[in-house]
Amino acid sequence: MMQFLYESCTLAIFGGIIGLLLSFVGVELYYVFTSSSIAMDWSVGFAVIGILFGSYPAAKASRLQPIDALHAS
Repeated sequence: MMQFLYESCTLAIFGGIIGLLLSFVGVELYYVFTSSSIAMDWSVGFAVIGILFGSYPAAKASRLQPIDALHAS
């Protein structure tokens, strides 16, 4: 189960970084086109979100036998 949680956290972190970069670009584009600024709250912990949304699939996958998991994919 820990391996699946590690993978989930890693994906959440990379996804969060990409999301932050895209939102930064979006805010900058908004400023360029409208000449007004907006504030963004960066306090959302995307690693926590990855743990929360990764727990159920990790628990479900950890109960499978490896051969069954390979046949399912």
